[in-house]
Amino acid sequence: MNLKQGQEGSVDGADKAKAASLFKKGEWNHFKLTVKGQTADLEFNGQKALSRDGIEPAKGHLCLQAEVPGGGQLLFKNITIVELDAKVK
Repeated sequence: MNLKQGQEGSVDGADKAKAASLFKKGEWNHFKLTVKGQTADLEFNGQKALSRDGIEPAKGHLCLQAEVPGGGQLLFKNITIVELDAKVK
């Protein structure tokens, strides 16, 4: 999921227009990304933004990256990671 300025909430291969319309410039924005098997669902500020199928499961680290064109800050708060039941079909 992208947090780059101008692409907030976009996921490769999914319709980006809905997520972009839910972004609140200059305010705290709330994302909820749920990945089950090969499907990712994104809620953005309490509304369903997009769904993307065909994601290849990966192992490794979870990373946060901030890209702010021209410099600046992107702040994160209240991050929660929950492992879901591995037997989801």
